Amino acid sequence: MERCLQLRCCVPIAGELEVLNPKSLSLVLHGGPAPAPGGSKPAVANESECGVGLLDCVLCLLYLQPGHQRDAAKYLAWRCGAFTTLNPLDRAITHVIFKAVAKVMVQVSVPIDEDRVSFVDMSWLEACAQERKRVREAAFPQQRVVYNPGCDEAYARVLRRTPSVGSTASTATHVTDWSSSRSTGPSTTQHSLADQVPPLTA
Repeated sequence: MERCLQLRCCVPIAGELEVLNPKSLSLVLHGGPAPAPGGSKPAVANESECGVGLLDCVLCLLYLQPGHQRDAAKYLAWRCGAFTTLNPLDRAITHVIFKAVAKVMVQVSVPIDEDRVSFVDMSWLEACAQERKRVREAAFPQQRVVYNPGCDEAYARVLRRTPSVGSTASTATHVTDWSSSRSTGPSTTQHSLADQVPPLTA
């Protein structure tokens, strides 16, 4: 995990992986506890709260407001066992999370593939965490989107805050926030396991 966080991407595991006394681990959100959804007290995450309902999902949180909204989504993603990312170019993305607004078309950099990627309201993620399983996306508000990277303001803001590294590929790597909700608690990329590294946006 230290190597993954250092490189800010997932690297293959060499040799056999052994987990000793996993139930003794106490997991806390990086940067301090974040408020639990619907509660006023900080959320201290322990291993028993981490589910596997969204284990095969990668959630893009780029289009949520930085700060409380995005942190709350990272916490919920961790509770569901999902991975998160801020990199819209990540081909592993299965869901793009929004606070959906009706009759508004959002410009995105995530390729539109209706069979593989859902552009869904955050209420879906909240329901998954509450039910402790993956619920049907169709039962929740869907955000209307158009694939237009040149007009994607959210991604442009992230790129402006990322130091230039000389190439688009390198830049994309830097904006990716991989964090494994299952291993280290809430954070941002799944590959991002939900932002174990400091969030790119405050």
